Amino acid sequence: MALLTTQSSSQPNTTSIRSRVSALCYLLSSAAALALRLSCFPGGKFPYQLACLCSRPICLLQLFRTSASRSYRRVVRSLPRFWVMLFYFVSTSFLGFLFLKLFAPAAGTPRVPSDLDLFFMAVSAVTVSSMSTAEMGALSNGQFVVLAILMLVGGEVFTSMAELHLMETELGVEVSTPVVSANGSSPAADSSPGGTAVATDLADSNFVELGLAAAPAASGDLNLAKSKEQGLKIYNSLKTLSAVVFVYLVLAHVAGSMAILLYLISKPAPRGLLVERGVSTLGFSVFMTISSFANAGFVPLNEGMAPFKQSPGVLLLIVPLVLAGNTLFPPLLRWAVRLSKAVVGGELSKYILENTGEIGFQHLLSTRRSACLLFTVAGFVCLQVVAFCWIEWGGAALEGLSAYQKVVGGLYMAVNSRHAGESPFDLSAVSSAVLVLYVVMMYLPPYTSFVPAMEDHDDQGGEVDGEPLKRGQAAEKVGGWKLVLRAVLESLSMSHLSYLAICVMLICITERRKLAHDPLNFNVLYIVVEVIRQVSI
Repeated sequence: MALLTTQSSSQPNTTSIRSRVSALCYLLSSAAALALRLSCFPGGKFPYQLACLCSRPICLLQLFRTSASRSYRRVVRSLPRFWVMLFYFVSTSFLGFLFLKLFAPAAGTPRVPSDLDLFFMAVSAVTVSSMSTAEMGALSNGQFVVLAILMLVGGEVFTSMAELHLMETELGVEVSTPVVSANGSSPAADSSPGGTAVATDLADSNFVELGLAAAPAASGDLNLAKSKEQGLKIYNSLKTLSAVVFVYLVLAHVAGSMAILLYLISKPAPRGLLVERGVSTLGFSVFMTISSFANAGFVPLNEGMAPFKQSPGVLLLIVPLVLAGNTLFPPLLRWAVRLSKAVVGGELSKYILENTGEIGFQHLLSTRRSACLLFTVAGFVCLQVVAFCWIEWGGAALEGLSAYQKVVGGLYMAVNSRHAGESPFDLSAVSSAVLVLYVVMMYLPPYTSFVPAMEDHDDQGGEVDGEPLKRGQAAEKVGGWKLVLRAVLESLSMSHLSYLAICVMLICITERRKLAHDPLNFNVLYIVVEVIRQVSI
């Protein structure tokens, strides 16, 4: 009987609370509607349908979402992209440091990383600079997870998605771009003030931020219509590229992790190296995939990749990840866009591939530049492998390895010089000439390519023997071979710093015995100073 009394007495209280909450939501939505009417709409012209919608409590969330979205777009457009990306990296570094600090280090570690060590490691992971002042064995599993996330969000491919998002926001084109009349109203919105018009006005909220896509008048403003159509094509291209890059990122990490994991499971020797150090095979596979694809250079072992110098299979599986996440990203991106024809349609895919300059995405290169980049990367890798094997074949760095292991190790070093920084060998045992070559390779930007000037001459035309050449017909005209030869010579010309590096490297090769036996009088720094001094005279 007491239970029934309690239930009957609590029912009015529940009803009263519900009525108060409904009244509060109604007041808040009405206040928000009034604020939008006074501030967001010039002249106080507030749509009747939106006012009716704001009388519902659920409209409050929609208003907050719209207001936050507009504020975000306004802030992003007002700031240069450099400051937006700087804020992204700084804020991510601080968040990473806080999470690294949150997790305790590994149990039994002799030297606990300090706060400065953790902050330096967080910044290094976000900027993928592969520097650390703490031993990797001192980190716990939670800290390894945080480090992997930081490398993932700081990698070149992931930040390219952020760049695409900023480009979409700056362009200001929404997914829905309804055509409205010249007076700024939609025909469907003027037809009825009821529920159909409300839905129409909600669709009209997805407008072109640079100006409503008004239908041209009878006289026709064709230039305006074409500019709107072009902007919509670029916006759809950016959205498609975002999806393609996301799928590319996911597939690369899944395929890389599974390949390394299956290899470690099938090979007891490399798996035993991880078991001895207490590292999980699954954790090692995922961590190395993220680190290699982002070119971060972090390895969850204190010795780095040195324990795997006799396991060429692991090194060969990591090589394509390093290339796919950095130097070969533009050619592979074009290949991924071609494969996306079945999903996005052949017309849009063709537009993306043929209008790389208009889209303005720095990682999307033209066909010729992508091919030049591919051949340049292959040439640099072959040059480094040949130089490494020729100079270090009988050296202390490759002692005890078979010929196959030496070649794979040289390939791994060549690929990681741009710019992952992973090494299975002791760099102190590598000759100075090879180190100078690696320094030059690290200095080069990731998208360095030879023969890019041929495309510029072919696109812009030129003159041969005083005869003007039309765009795209330079090589076909009489005397066009002279233009091609001139373009090749211009592309092969290098800076003064490159010639200095080549001279230093040649001297290190010819004097490598003196560098090894008399390091006091013959060292790389002395050679660099002498070469620069002779050039400056």
